[in-house]
Amino acid sequence: GCQVLFVIANCNVDQFDQLAFDWHVIHLQMTAREMGMTVVIVNPSTTMKGHPCERVQVPTGVINPLGEWVAQADSKGEQVIEHTIV
Repeated sequence: GCQVLFVIANCNVDQFDQLAFDWHVIHLQMTAREMGMTVVIVNPSTTMKGHPCERVQVPTGVINPLGEWVAQADSKGEQVIEHTIV
């Protein structure tokens, strides 16, 4: 019985791709809902080459077992979020 899935995303590219962003968001929400678990996602604020990115390809945040975002960082720059998982 896994109750929390931690996803370490490292997929920021030099140019933001809205279609890839949307795919990641929906895929993570569906995973949380279908598996009935909390999903915690972290993603760097730089590209895979280490350059600052205009916008992340995957949001950092927490999705509850219903597939709802309950915490989410801004899509640009370094952020810290806090959320209690019960």
